[in-house]
Parts: sequence; structure tokens; C-alpha cells
Amino acid sequence: MKHFNTVSSFLSGRFFMPLLIAVFFFFASGMSRAQAPVLPFDFESNSIVYNFTDFDGGQTTRIANPVPGGINTSGFVGKMVKNSGQPWGGSWIQMAGPFDFSVNKFFKVKVYMPAVGRKMLLKVENESTPSINFEKEVIGTVANQWEELTFDFTAINTSNQYHKLVVIFDLGTMGNGTSDFTYYFDDIRQVPTGTVMAQMNLPVTFDLPNVDYGLVGFGGAEASTIVVDPTLSTNKVGKVIKSATAELWAGTTITTVTGGVQTGFATKVPFTAQEKRMNVRVWSPHAPIQVRLKVEDHTNGTISCETEATLSVANSWQTLVFDFANPAGGTAPLNLANNYNKASIFFNFGVTGATAGERTYYFDDVKFGADIIPVEFTSFSSIVNGNSVTLNWATATETNNKGFEIQRSTNNKDFSTVAFVDGKGTTTSLNTYSYTDANLSGKYSYRLKQVDLNGTFAYSNTIETEVLPAEFSLGQNYPNPFNPSTMINFSLPSESIVSISIYNAAGQLVREAMNGSMQAGYHQFTFDATGLTSGIYFYSVTASAVDGSETFRSTKKMVLMR
Repeated sequence: MKHFNTVSSFLSGRFFMPLLIAVFFFFASGMSRAQAPVLPFDFESNSIVYNFTDFDGGQTTRIANPVPGGINTSGFVGKMVKNSGQPWGGSWIQMAGPFDFSVNKFFKVKVYMPAVGRKMLLKVENESTPSINFEKEVIGTVANQWEELTFDFTAINTSNQYHKLVVIFDLGTMGNGTSDFTYYFDDIRQVPTGTVMAQMNLPVTFDLPNVDYGLVGFGGAEASTIVVDPTLSTNKVGKVIKSATAELWAGTTITTVTGGVQTGFATKVPFTAQEKRMNVRVWSPHAPIQVRLKVEDHTNGTISCETEATLSVANSWQTLVFDFANPAGGTAPLNLANNYNKASIFFNFGVTGATAGERTYYFDDVKFGADIIPVEFTSFSSIVNGNSVTLNWATATETNNKGFEIQRSTNNKDFSTVAFVDGKGTTTSLNTYSYTDANLSGKYSYRLKQVDLNGTFAYSNTIETEVLPAEFSLGQNYPNPFNPSTMINFSLPSESIVSISIYNAAGQLVREAMNGSMQAGYHQFTFDATGLTSGIYFYSVTASAVDGSETFRSTKKMVLMR
């Protein structure tokens, strides 16, 4: 007992305890740092702890590479699932030491994303002061395959220290935890130089991976960005939000900014005495509106010319031709001697946000000249009637149009052709079309593949529809009489537990044909009467909605004739 007291006194002494605590934290900190990752960061080490901290819906783990191939055949990768939470959900990890930006100011990262146009944000942050940070976001150009993205950190403040690496996918979009919000990343490394980006030039499509596209909004349209086309996932477009407080002259300049200077196009718009037109493909939620296009000298904003065109169709892409031979009232005429190498677009020009309310517009394919549009869609919609879907679409103009393939998908990815509707060749008249797709059940996506007489083609936007019955029902079997099998049709307005029972003329149960859970929709069940004798039978269907809202039972007669 005396020995114990002596040891206790020693451990509580003023000299030993601080020393013991210091040694403990030295080893604990050293062990933690030794296990933290360093660059290059490739997930292959079994001694490193890949300890990501998730936030606001992001969830990152180290897993075996589920899609080896292409540029990445490594054994392990990082997997991020973006769940519901916040649009900025992601994950961060503490590095073993601060990043060194003295020479290597570019990051390279291999990524695998579920759709073209998804974004990856890479951010570095100070260990104790989150406000000390730097981030870059890059848009992916391929879907369901590995590609390497380059992040330019040349503008970072190298006098600061950054220990944390933050990863966010598709910032601004809420995840839902499905495969459509599952991302993989690997091989994070720093390099001295990045991919050289070319200055944009006409035509501006927003799609070329090595072109430095950019948008600058003003006057209440500052929320101007390059995004995935909401009507076609393989295309990128300019998005303009004209706010509720926007000025009547709110607009968007098509330019990148280098050293504080808007650089515009690489070369001047090639206006000539014979050709003074440009065209832009646009989309608006309301019509008619005036859309103005302005060209100017990027070094001298007083050298400019403006003209307008009327967008006449809402909720559909329309190509507008802007003729600078007819400048807008009160603006300067086109001078062929000037260097017009920058353009700005103004949606609903002359109307303030206070009058129109906040509106979102899209534009794409800024080109020189008057483009010939093979087919200009004005509408594409669907109507559900029972277990059929009727598609309706209209065109404003057609040039050498052979016709339309109607394509259907159950997952909005893999489309198959279900019919072909002839076009009108060449016409400037409004034409309407219709097609009915029958005997359906479930959710479907449709698009039109417009085919020219020379074989070239283009796709419409995609529309989604759901075919569900309004109530429970049981149809008459077919054929009837039958031998030895027949079809029993029934419909379920919601997911249900379904049983199908077969009774003889005396009311005795002769067969339990089916019992199990089935999704809402129109269903067919094949009943095989092998082993039964000829005669009159009754089939009874009982369906109980899984949410407990309703129970349905119906019985019908059928005749087995051997």
C-alpha cells in the first residue's frame, strides 16, 4: 500500500505529468500524421488512413475500383455518393502536411461521372481557419468512363498554408443517393503546368473541352453560367437568370476574363458587305419577347452595334437570326472597318425584372451568318390516356426532312426506336404530328430523332411520362374458351399484394396461381390449365394496396375446352 502511494505521488508530480502528456501527444500526433495521405493521392496504400469527413449529404469511401479500364486500371479509388442534404454536400480529408504550391500550381484528378456536364469542385483549406481557402471547379466532358480533369490553382495565395482537401461534385444540385449521384475519383496529383486552353471563337458551342469558354452577366443577370442542356444531357449551353430586380438592359457577355480584361473572341466577327448576320439558338419560358445581340470591340466598348430579333415560341429551342444591317434604334450602325470581337445577349430586352419576374433563359450555338435549320421544333408534348401515350409535336420550318424516329426509354439513357413518322421535306409552314404508343405500363422517356434526306440527324429534347391506371380493374381473360393457357389482365393504381386463385364450378379452389407483391401498372398473367379437365372455371384476383388504402377483389368466368 505504501508502494502504491509513492507511485501515485510521483505520477501526480508537477514535472512528470506535463512530460507524459507531451510525449503522448507527440506520438499520437506523429502517428496520425504518418497515416494521413500525401500527394500523389491514389488510394492504393494499405497503411494510409483515408479518413474523409463528410458534410451535408456527401459520403466518401475507399473501395475497389468498380470500373477499371481506359486511363484508370488501378485497384482502389475514392467513391462519393451525394445524398440528400444540401446542394453543396461533399467530403474533406486532412493531409499529412501542407500543400506545396511553390512550383506545382495545377491539380490533375481522374474522375468517373454518370453524365456529361457534371462538375467537380476541388478546394484547399487552412487547417484551423476555413476562410483561408482556394477552389476551382471543372466540368466533365464524358459519361460513364474515366477522364482526367485539370484544376488551375495559379492564382492561389502561396503565403498561406493549406492542409485540407475538399471535394464536391455538381455543386448547386441536390443529390438523392442513387447511381445518378455516385462519383469515383482517383490519382490526385500536383503538376507544374496545366492544359493550355484556347481562346474561344465563333461558332461558340460550349462543348469543346480545350476551349476557354466564359460568361459575364450584368445589370441583374449576374447568375449567368455554362451548364448541361436541360433538354439534352450530352450538350452544354449558356444559362441566364434574369432576376426580379434586373434592369431592362440586363444581359450576358460571352467572354472569359484574363487579368481583369474581357478577352472576347480570338478573331473579329467576319462581317462583309454581303453578310452582316449572326444566329443564336435560344430557349425561353415565355413568348413573345425581344432578344438583343450586341457586338463590340473588346478593348473599346464605345465601338459597338446592336440589333434585335423576336423569340416567338415558349419552352422550345428556336434559332434567331440577327441582322446587323438593321441596327436597333438609337444604336450605332455596323462599320466594317471596326474590330467587333466580343458579343453580348440580352433576353426580354427593354423589360425589367420587376415587371417580368425572375426568369431563366438558355442559349447555345452562337454563329456567324444565317444558319439553315433542317427542322425547327416549336413543341413536343405527351398525353396519357389509359395505357397509351400520345406524342404531339410541331415544327415551324423543315428543310430536306425525311422524318422522325420515335424513340422510347425506361431509364432515360438507353433509347430504342418504336416507330417512324414521315416528314414534310422542305416547308416554311407550321406542321403538326402525332403518334400513339399503346399497351404501356410504368415510367417512360421519349425523344424524336429527326433524320434528313441525306442521312444526317438531330435529336429533340426528352420528355418523361408515367402510365398508371386510375383504379383497380380485372379484365376478361383471352382467349376464352381456351386450351391450355389464357391471358388474365388486371390493373393496379398502386403497389399491391396480389393473389390469383382458380375455382371450379362447384366453388372449390383448384389452384393458387400467384401470390406476391406487384408494382402499380397494367399487368398480364398467363394461366396454364395443364392438368385440369374441360369445364367452367372462375378466376379471382385480390389486390391489397401496400399502403393499406384499399383492397380490391373481382371474379370472372372462363371456359376450358379440351
